[in-house]
Amino acid sequence: MVQKDILFDLVNDKKTVIDYRKLYPLAEDEDSEVRQFVAELLARDHSFDSEIILVGFLKDEDELVRAEAADSLSYYSGDNVLSALMSSCKDDESEIVRSYALLSYWDVYFGDNPDISKESIAKTLSELNEFENSLLVKLEYAGLLYLCGDLDMLDYLLLELNNSDHYIRNTVMNNLLKVSNEDNIHFIQEALKPYYKNESVNFVKKKMGAVLCYSDDVLDSKK
Repeated sequence: MVQKDILFDLVNDKKTVIDYRKLYPLAEDEDSEVRQFVAELLARDHSFDSEIILVGFLKDEDELVRAEAADSLSYYSGDNVLSALMSSCKDDESEIVRSYALLSYWDVYFGDNPDISKESIAKTLSELNEFENSLLVKLEYAGLLYLCGDLDMLDYLLLELNNSDHYIRNTVMNNLLKVSNEDNIHFIQEALKPYYKNESVNFVKKKMGAVLCYSDDVLDSKK
C-alpha cells in the first residue's frame, strides 16, 4: 500500500524529478494498479527502455494497464510505437484500449510527420473503421476522419447526440470540441442548441456550453 501511495503521489506531482529506472522493476508487479501507475508515469520519460516497457504493457492482462500504456505512448515516436499501437487498434478486445490506441496512433503519426497531409492516413483509418464494431470507437474514427476531410462525419457525430447513453454523447462532444473551426462552428452551434436545452448530464452539458460559447478568439487559439 505504501508503494502505491508513493506512485499515486508521483502521478499527481508534475514537478518531482523521477529516476525512471527505479520504476522498471515495478512493471512486473503482481498488482495491476501498480503497473497502471508505472504506465502513466512513463509517459514523461521518452527513453527507449521506457518505450519497450510501455509497448509490452499493451499485452498486459489488465485492461486499464493496456489503456494507460496506449495513452502514454502518444508522447513517444517511431515505427515500433506505430506498429504496436496499430496492433492494439486492430486486435485488442477492449473498446477503451482500442480508442486510446487510435488517438495515440494519430498523435505519433503526425508527431513523426508534421508536414504530411492528413489525407495520407485517411485510407488506413477508413479501413480500420470498417471492421470496428464499437460505437464508442467509431465515434473517435469519425472525428479523425472529419479532420482528414470526410465532411459527412460531422453529421454522423451530431446524430449520436440522440443516443440514450451519456458516455456516447460525451464522446461526441469530445470530438466536436476537437473538430470545431471557423468554417463549421455556426453550423455546429445551431445543431447543438436543442440538445443543450434537453441534456440532463452535467459534464456533457458543460461541453455543449463550451462549444456554444466558442468565439473567433477561441477558434484562432486552436489553429
